[in-house]
Amino acid sequence: MRATAVVVGDVVVAGEVVDICAPAGRGPNRVRNSLVRDSSNYRSVLAILQLFNYSRTMPGDLVHPERSEIRLTDVLFALSDPERLGIARQLADGPLEMAACHATDPNLPKSTKSHFMKVLRESGVIRNEPHGRRRMLTLRRDDLDALFPGLLDSILRS
Repeated sequence: MRATAVVVGDVVVAGEVVDICAPAGRGPNRVRNSLVRDSSNYRSVLAILQLFNYSRTMPGDLVHPERSEIRLTDVLFALSDPERLGIARQLADGPLEMAACHATDPNLPKSTKSHFMKVLRESGVIRNEPHGRRRMLTLRRDDLDALFPGLLDSILRS
């Protein structure tokens, strides 16, 4: 099979004839199994392959700060927004699936909700872990109470 362009993610490497050695598949495998005849084009396809990491686009486990890395300023900033504080209040009753956890505004876009979760997770307020095909959110009460006794309870009650 012959093609005149190779697609990697949103990038198209065009202009040279490419022999496809394997059937077109999903992700980078369709390009990794390709041979490019022109050496200059081969270098550009190789450079794109080194930049494109398919597993990077679909993270399974998100990075959470260790207990020793949680800073008071980050926690206070994360809980200073009323919507993020509302999410933390929901999680105070127990863990929730991310789809079931909602901010106080039902018209909130998914991208904004995702950003709120990221801010809460990176500050050390919540833990966001895979649970089957969904994600489970939990409040890191033990870590926060060990570092800042009474802080979380006083903020959530306010």
